[in-house]
Amino acid sequence: MKKRPKSHSKSEATRLIKAIARDKDGMINVRSHAKKRMKERNADMLDILCAFRNGRIIEAPEWDADHNEWKYKFTGNKVDGETIAIIVNINENKKQLVLITVFETKK
Repeated sequence: MKKRPKSHSKSEATRLIKAIARDKDGMINVRSHAKKRMKERNADMLDILCAFRNGRIIEAPEWDADHNEWKYKFTGNKVDGETIAIIVNINENKKQLVLITVFETKK
């Protein structure tokens, strides 16, 4: 059994997500489920990047045993000001964010 990696605090995860989203070498991998949900919620990559710039992690991370990763709930505003939540995994070593799903939320 693989050892569970240490999770990041809410403030550290927020900082990492913002840094990776800003970094020209940073990557954002969108899982097929997230692509489907983005389409349903009229959100594109500009909306995701906008939310990453102005938002923050709002809850403690959740362990996903099926994927052996920590999931973080990041909430921010799309370009049109609508609030969305993004469930994301952080791969700090690869400078990569993995979008798991996206949903609308109340302000």
